[in-house]
Amino acid sequence: TVLANYTFAKCFSDQSTNGSALGFRAEWLPSMGIKGDYSLCDTDAKQVVHLSGTYEVPMGDGRQFLANGNKATDLVLGGWSFNYIFSDQGGQPFTVGCAKSTNAFFGCNANVVQGQGLYSGAHKQQQWLNPKAFATPVIATAGSATLASLGSKAMQVRGPAYVNMDASLFKNFRIAEETKLQFRLETFNLANHAQFASPGNLDYTNASAFSQITGVRGPARELQLALKLYY
Repeated sequence: TVLANYTFAKCFSDQSTNGSALGFRAEWLPSMGIKGDYSLCDTDAKQVVHLSGTYEVPMGDGRQFLANGNKATDLVLGGWSFNYIFSDQGGQPFTVGCAKSTNAFFGCNANVVQGQGLYSGAHKQQQWLNPKAFATPVIATAGSATLASLGSKAMQVRGPAYVNMDASLFKNFRIAEETKLQFRLETFNLANHAQFASPGNLDYTNASAFSQITGVRGPARELQLALKLYY
């Protein structure tokens, strides 16, 4: 059996959707308010693929091959099954804030420099984003704040994609008509693939350390064994 689905979507909001507070730039500034921070959701994943399935090895008691084999043959070759769950989804958005405050009262986000690719350059764990693609907004004059000093909307960039596969290998030992013992070997993150988190250092004026990824989301490969008795 195989079950597959694909999602192509885009989520917008003026509120945080990931259990963390969204830093509004100027919710009390006339002509700004929270509507100026209407942008991508922090949980948005543009493309998502899920694939799952089960395969029963066609050998042993009650299956296509060796159905009439002896007990020793069935003990070794019969009753094996395999299942899996595969996920592949695009990176989630995050915000590059201003490297330097541009006003005394309100927050600001870095402006995106036109013509400079956001992910050009290294685009790897050591430097995920291009530092030349960001600039500090104009600094407000004393005692006043302007829309220009608040910078761009939030969620200008996306973090690494998430790719993972969990799988199980199991075998049934028939004891009686309605009783069986099941051995299971279960793996999480079968490929031991590093699921990198979004970058932490977002000071684009420090090009050598900008947008380094120093954390992961999700565990390394895990294995577990189990015996289950059905009766």
